[in-house]
Amino acid sequence: MLIKFSFSNFKSIKEEQCIDLTASNYEKNLKDNLNTFEIPSLKEKSILKGIAIYGANASGKSNVLEAVGYMRNFVLSGMSDNKQDESIDIPFFKLDSKQQEKPTEFKVEFTIDNIRYKYEFSLNSKQVLYEKLSSFPKGVERVWFLRTWNETGYQWGPKSRYFKLKSYHKEVVDSRKNILFLSVSIELGDNQLKPVYEWFKNNLKVIPLSAGRGISEGFTA
Repeated sequence: MLIKFSFSNFKSIKEEQCIDLTASNYEKNLKDNLNTFEIPSLKEKSILKGIAIYGANASGKSNVLEAVGYMRNFVLSGMSDNKQDESIDIPFFKLDSKQQEKPTEFKVEFTIDNIRYKYEFSLNSKQVLYEKLSSFPKGVERVWFLRTWNETGYQWGPKSRYFKLKSYHKEVVDSRKNILFLSVSIELGDNQLKPVYEWFKNNLKVIPLSAGRGISEGFTA
């Protein structure tokens, strides 16, 4: 289930915007609209089953949904979709020329089998600049991998058993700067990361304008 989604420097959105489905404690009589969890990091919180985004025409509502779709599609795109050294097509904020030099960022928190995950990445038109996956099985962050770009190349951390098993995957993605480590690992048969990838593929769905059912557009998770 989706808990939180945030992004920045995308289409009409310059600064970071966040969709947070964590419910407040203000209303006590709408329990049917909430999900509760027996998860250490979520035990004291309830998560809304749905939200609505209101605003005037051309105020950016559709761009929020497009940001969700862009994040999902980039995770699901593989090595065949992103040719080596091919530029990344990003619809960054264009009303400020300085934004072209800044990364576009995506962050998402969700649950899989009663475990909370946080996945985030940033990129520009040339490459992925940052990528991190964490889980919180006992309420404490466990970093699965961390990939950061600097002048000399990608730096990886933390040093863990996971990386000892997946060093070949690192070598592949180090030479493919326009693709995510999560995507490459799945293509190379990584079953440990498969539940996270499958969440993006099967759980996170963007509903287009033509979907009908009285819904103009939206997404489910």
